[in-house]
Amino acid sequence: MQQLQDGPVDLSPPPGFCPYVGLEAYTERDSDYFFGRERDERVLSANLYASRLTILYGASGVGKTSVLLAGLVPHLASTPSTATVVFREWQTDSFEDALKSACASAVERSAGKRVDADPSAPLDDLLFTLGQHLRGPITLLFDQFEEFFLYHPATNGGVSFDVELARVINREDVDASVLIVLREEGLASLDRFRIRIPNLLSNRLRLRHLDMRAAESAIRRPLDVYNARVDAARRVDIEDDLVLRLLADVRTGLDLLGDSRAGGAASQATAGAEQPEIETPFLQMVLTRLWDAEQASNSRTLRLSTYESLGAAERIVRTHLESALASLSRREKEAAAEAFRYLVTPSRTKISYSVSDLVQFTGLTPERLQPMLQQLAEGRARILREVQPVARSVEEQPEPRFEVFHDVLARPIEDWQKRFATNRARTRQTRRRFGVFAVALALLAAGYFLIYVPWQENQPWGYMQDLASGETYDLSGNLVRIGRNASDIKNDIDLRPQNVSRIHLMIFRDLTTDDLRSLYGTTINARFLPYGQTARLHDGDILAFSGEAALKFSSNLARGMNPSGAHAIVIDGTRRSILPLADGVNFLSLDASGGIQQAQSDPGDSIMTVTVEPSSDLGRRVSIMTPVTGIKLTAKIDDYNYPSYNLPPNNTYTVFPISNVSDPPYATRVAYRYGTTDFQLVDVTGN
Repeated sequence: MQQLQDGPVDLSPPPGFCPYVGLEAYTERDSDYFFGRERDERVLSANLYASRLTILYGASGVGKTSVLLAGLVPHLASTPSTATVVFREWQTDSFEDALKSACASAVERSAGKRVDADPSAPLDDLLFTLGQHLRGPITLLFDQFEEFFLYHPATNGGVSFDVELARVINREDVDASVLIVLREEGLASLDRFRIRIPNLLSNRLRLRHLDMRAAESAIRRPLDVYNARVDAARRVDIEDDLVLRLLADVRTGLDLLGDSRAGGAASQATAGAEQPEIETPFLQMVLTRLWDAEQASNSRTLRLSTYESLGAAERIVRTHLESALASLSRREKEAAAEAFRYLVTPSRTKISYSVSDLVQFTGLTPERLQPMLQQLAEGRARILREVQPVARSVEEQPEPRFEVFHDVLARPIEDWQKRFATNRARTRQTRRRFGVFAVALALLAAGYFLIYVPWQENQPWGYMQDLASGETYDLSGNLVRIGRNASDIKNDIDLRPQNVSRIHLMIFRDLTTDDLRSLYGTTINARFLPYGQTARLHDGDILAFSGEAALKFSSNLARGMNPSGAHAIVIDGTRRSILPLADGVNFLSLDASGGIQQAQSDPGDSIMTVTVEPSSDLGRRVSIMTPVTGIKLTAKIDDYNYPSYNLPPNNTYTVFPISNVSDPPYATRVAYRYGTTDFQLVDVTGN
């Protein structure tokens, strides 16, 4: 074994070093520069010693991985006869083998000797054996655990690990503790372990954004450490006014990414909080950019004037993405837009894919994808990272995967996609018009086309009718934009509900539609329209936007309907019918296939009651009802409420109640049918 030389260790930072990490997570090697989380580290350590299972959760970008690697791991490493395993390789099918290998390696490092353990044994048995050699505790730190549920759903082979993990936690003879770290929205997925792990959520900790005092420590103290390790000529100061400005500019709730809905909601939450909190990734990104700018000008002070010249926090955050994409050609940007559809999920979660995966999904060639992905994964302004999966054997060479560098980039990427799609549509529209115009010049006089062609293009080729208000919109031109108007965005059809995206849907003259990755989605006849998939409209199609606004398409205005009072839209995936429902008036339909038997409007808040004719062998009366209070629908069979929302067979219709026209909001309740027996009931109000 190589012996360490005696004497002081050189801690002086190398040339080009930055004491801030940007969008990178802090790691063990950065622990000397990691500040602001001292209390969180102490609480985590205490919980790990006291409990076999701890859940650490928090919002995306709050700094969970940094607390883990730069705070908790160094603390655990200072404790003798302990082994710490940090694991996050959930994206591979062989993750269990990789985890067991990591456990064995960690114990061997801590024990200082080779350990004989069977890697094919269940995880709990392996840890028991390893613990006998170590004679001390083993700590498993499962980072980014929400990705485990993403890559290994319970219906797809994830159950064996569920059982082994539960045994690790429940076995008293296994000296191990587990820390599960995941995003806040992933907490519900842990319910999958509830049966096997008693008191699953009894020891959970929420990691919040930095408060003002901790954020100031994260700004100033890395500079103190840096200055203590360099000579006087390299020391860097920071202006007090800049610190105050940074703390004001990167508070949670401020709309750094230009999303008014997210910003507004967060602003209200922040306003009601006792103390403002700081967006850590944005703070680090801004500090890194500011450091680079001052170093480039040979300045030894981080200055407010430099910060303002860079456009302050909002511009710095936007520039990070734009500078990476600006180097791409138009053709490469088109490939990037296609790849981003899969690298970022609609819920703004990053997911990793190999080039082969993306070739299959996008239909693009490896030659178009590989160089573009590689370029976006290089340099200081990179927005992707290359992930090397763990090999199952020495002979195996798994293909690298690419993923978005940080979750906080998901929203600006989404915004860029929308702007790119809009610009591409405008270009396509211009090219179409130019092509028609060029051919026309060869056939007819210029004056004729200057008058006739614009007139012809402006003639309606279809109509949209708001099913709540009855208002009718003409569809004309080559492109119709539907969404919620904002100060800088004007749509052809303006839908007012707040959950409707500002740029939601485009409809072209050829009756094809493109959803622009709207936040809450678009459905056509109760079928979800995936982003990037083109659908063609037909007479009578009913489009629901974010579950709050419903429009009916028609190629002929005479086919429209003018609702007054409450209406029910009944859809079975192909047929569409709209039933006017006056209070106390029934609609009766004896559908031989066992469909709607009765629909009636009820007085008060309840919109309608639907009775379904079941199969003859079932012989039960089934109703889909709106409750007296609350939003969600309830399935009722023989006067017994079934909260599971699973309805019997032959319930072949989807019910889409529309509120009374005089009493918004629109379409407050929706029930979608999937398969032959199950309904997915969606609360579209967001409550």
